[in-house]
Amino acid sequence: SITNQNYSIDYREMAPLKSLTNMYLNEDGSFNDEKLSTFGYLASGVPGTVAGFWEVHQKFGSLDWELLLEDAIYFAENGFEITPYMGDMLTKYKEKLSYFEPTNKIFMKHSPDFTGSIFVQKDLANTLKLIAVKGKDGFYKGEIAQKITNEMQKNGGLITKEDLINYKPKWRKPLISDYRNNKIITMGPPSSGGVHIIQMLNILENYDLKLIGHNTVDYINLLAEVMKYAYADRSKHLGDPDFFDVPISDITNKKYAKSIKNKIKIGK
Repeated sequence: SITNQNYSIDYREMAPLKSLTNMYLNEDGSFNDEKLSTFGYLASGVPGTVAGFWEVHQKFGSLDWELLLEDAIYFAENGFEITPYMGDMLTKYKEKLSYFEPTNKIFMKHSPDFTGSIFVQKDLANTLKLIAVKGKDGFYKGEIAQKITNEMQKNGGLITKEDLINYKPKWRKPLISDYRNNKIITMGPPSSGGVHIIQMLNILENYDLKLIGHNTVDYINLLAEVMKYAYADRSKHLGDPDFFDVPISDITNKKYAKSIKNKIKIGK
């Protein structure tokens, strides 16, 4: 029986097998502009979402897999009305979404007056139909996998058929902690959120937050300081546990939280 147990699943993207340590560096070892690592073909990891959803459905699912994709297929095929918020987002990311012709054709079709237009994604509907019928194999094998591989080869990307076939999500041990008698169950690395939520709450446990008052100047000052320390640790210590030893117990230790608390000066 799977009742009363805690689970966490990691289906983040993975670096392709052909990735190199220095692929975002210039010849002299300096960092190439951020664009290479955040935009375009070299920035793509091997996608994990489809495999992750499939894995969770295999373990816990009660409805038919095809049924779960029905609505998404319907709205991709027939479209839906663009809300003012979505219109603002499309305008905001116009430069990136119009950079490649295929995304330009889909996302910028109604530019500049997006709101109220019907947003249709026929290709996405076809992809989802394959996934509905074939499960995760509809994405990681066959036609879709071939298209991804061809695009990558043509444009200097690294993802291959082998990368797609070999992608596997991982069940990982959730992190468990407590905050003022509340039990916290959260995500471990490679996600950084869980580790640092615990770390930040450990520090905040040393303060009387009611006394300080919600959203007062001192409260915001304190939160900013606490987050500052957590983010510094994130930059230094967080990585993929399959390749890097993340010092979880050091970071989530209550003694360590006290030592950070002693460095924080409210009013500075």
